Amino acid sequence: MDQLLTSLPYLACPIAMGLMMWVMSRRGAARTASESTPTPPVMAASGRDEIAELRGELGCIQAEQTAIARQIDTLERAPAARDA
Repeated sequence: MDQLLTSLPYLACPIAMGLMMWVMSRRGAARTASESTPTPPVMAASGRDEIAELRGELGCIQAEQTAIARQIDTLERAPAARDA
């Protein structure tokens, strides 16, 4: 159970990136299917894509930070357990 909890933050990044890729591909397929609807300006689309990418990166960094904090807690408790 502990292994699952410690590996969960490492899995958050690939899962989030896969989800973002899936959403972006669905958005692209929907856009090409409907030729009658005007496409949004290039700047707005690239801005939204950049925001989505940055949010994904933020999620990865937060997952790494959580994993590092857990490792620090584990290491800090280890000497206390040996001394007791």
